[in-house]
Amino acid sequence: MDQARQKDTLRAGEPLVDRYLLQLWPAPPAPDAVIRETSRCAAYWHAHARTLQPPPTREQPAEAKRQERATRGRARFEAAPAAQSHLWGGPLPDERVRGERVARRLAKLDRKLLDGIGALDPATQRAVAIWAARRACAVAGLTDLDWVKPALAAFEGGESLPFDLGAASALLRADPHVRLTTVTSPDGGSQNVPQQDMALNTLRSAAAEDPLSAALESLWYAIVTFGIDYRRLLSEARAVFPELAET
Repeated sequence: MDQARQKDTLRAGEPLVDRYLLQLWPAPPAPDAVIRETSRCAAYWHAHARTLQPPPTREQPAEAKRQERATRGRARFEAAPAAQSHLWGGPLPDERVRGERVARRLAKLDRKLLDGIGALDPATQRAVAIWAARRACAVAGLTDLDWVKPALAAFEGGESLPFDLGAASALLRADPHVRLTTVTSPDGGSQNVPQQDMALNTLRSAAAEDPLSAALESLWYAIVTFGIDYRRLLSEARAVFPELAET
């Protein structure tokens, strides 16, 4: 081994200076041990090896992975509130509100109003739904239609609708008194939102069994019906419902 180190480079045709035999055999785990040392080169590397950290035990890699998983889990847990706060525009809303399909969309437009509607009593939530449906139908030019007028009256009287909401789209397109128009979406991303269809969606939403769902969805579709002018609708909502004016 020492001769090979002194030789350093073996030229073509020169005989080999050193050979090495590596033998492996099964044995229980035990510290490294030098059985025999017969060269200065080996002594140098053995001395160097003793300055190094010992290799990990069989348990250490598994523990290291467990610690890494735990660290990642803590990081995700700690980041979750900040991420959710960003998505909702503030602290997490009430659990029932979070479960509503349109809640996050409303939060992006007016988080305080979302919280305000969630805090209303069921009767007032239902009133918000009916009001939103009426305002959407008015701005879409549907209020005075023979088949829409009794539907709005039925809502306000707590009665069942006089027609099947599933057939509303067909009624809309068959009515010669309807002028179909489009609006720009509240975020300005689309300029061809069918205004009358969105107004019909407020009727469907206002009929929801759960007052909270009815209020949030009807208001959302009313917002879309108003398009980029939706802030006027939200201002009106706060004027009509004093409980929301405080939010």
